[in-house]
Amino acid sequence: MSTVAARPGEAAAGRHADRYATTDMRVVTAAEISDFRGLLRTAIEARAAAGTPKASPVHPFLLSSNTYEQLVGQLTPAEGPRPTAVHLGQQLWLRGLVKPGERVAIDLEVLAARREPRGVRLAIRCVLVGGDGATLSELRTAVLLVGATEPAAFGVMPVAVVRDAEPDPGPVESTAVTCVVTRETVDRFAATTGERNPVHSDDGAAVAAGFPGRVVQGMCLVALIVEDVIDRFAGGDAERIAGVGARFTAPAFPDEALEILYTTTESGPLVGFTCASARGPVVKGGWVRITAEGGESDDNHDHHDSGTAA
Repeated sequence: MSTVAARPGEAAAGRHADRYATTDMRVVTAAEISDFRGLLRTAIEARAAAGTPKASPVHPFLLSSNTYEQLVGQLTPAEGPRPTAVHLGQQLWLRGLVKPGERVAIDLEVLAARREPRGVRLAIRCVLVGGDGATLSELRTAVLLVGATEPAAFGVMPVAVVRDAEPDPGPVESTAVTCVVTRETVDRFAATTGERNPVHSDDGAAVAAGFPGRVVQGMCLVALIVEDVIDRFAGGDAERIAGVGARFTAPAFPDEALEILYTTTESGPLVGFTCASARGPVVKGGWVRITAEGGESDDNHDHHDSGTAA
């Protein structure tokens, strides 16, 4: 069930709204939790978690992806080719992992739109609410609709937020890891999440969009990094992940070597990360917030003035 509507103030034509929003409802299944977590564990060549798998901290992105696609479709003209969506940045805050059988309400709205030389940049906010009425997670997304001329500019584009907080002072320890995201992983990620951007699945569409070939999904790469962070820095406990953020600065391509650099401090709750290929940086300003063992994320942390526009 979903609805798409413009906020008050929308023009009669229906495409120059002050604000746009959509709502949806999903019931989380044990199979989708297991399939997505299993995909990530296999891709990083890690042993499957013992017992019933917990949801990935990135699962809210999976839940909201179809709602996001609906909204972007409403924002673009029905005539002509659909603009290519380029993911610029993502932030995600968690107050708990989704559970099998949980009924989740998805509220998504466009905070701002801005015309740029290559298209239209959107700042999007999504809130996931559990069956008990409590907020499970909040996502902020920055995306560029390449080749788009609509919607008209509105709202105030949020200021970029590089990290959830500044790292605690102290000696910084760095850990470098090399990884390869295979074509099979890219295909499985698209199939599992329902992601339909052709630049990730079709070389011809990717070339037409200005890339040398198909591109790894930015959130596929982030989800794999988060899975590795869970093992390396969170004692294997996905429930200790309270937030994730990243800015996508260049595409990554299937089967190329990528170097991930983690930075940590002895007392800090943040793991910083960057990702680079031989061509240069792919992800900048990445961060993962980890709660203390047995602790809880800060429910009073206010994200409403945060943004993801790079």
